[in-house]
Amino acid sequence: MKKILSLILAAAMLICLAACTPVSKDSIEPAVYRMEDEQYPRLSLRADGTFSFVYTVMASRVSKGTYSVSDKVLKLECEDGTVYCFDVKRDALEFNGELSDKFVKQHESEPEIVDGFTLELWRTYE
Repeated sequence: MKKILSLILAAAMLICLAACTPVSKDSIEPAVYRMEDEQYPRLSLRADGTFSFVYTVMASRVSKGTYSVSDKVLKLECEDGTVYCFDVKRDALEFNGELSDKFVKQHESEPEIVDGFTLELWRTYE
């Protein structure tokens, strides 16, 4: 009887683990993230390790560079040397102000990007 209960418990645990799709500690799927129900700002992560971050519909400001993931932290290294970090959640990225350089608004239409600012998964690349 104990063996049967153990097998049932083990099977239930495997099913629970299979149902969850946690983000890997050191990787992230190439995708596009944006503010909830808004087109911009929009962060595009590509399979080649590059990104582009478009702040407004006017696209007057676009940050580009390379990205990496370590310990569930996405690190964006911009071409100008600026570094922005996001905590990787299941289907979202949350700006980590402590690890990042400060976002400086260049235009009043740009959103305020501060600690806790969240970009949600919009679509993945095929």
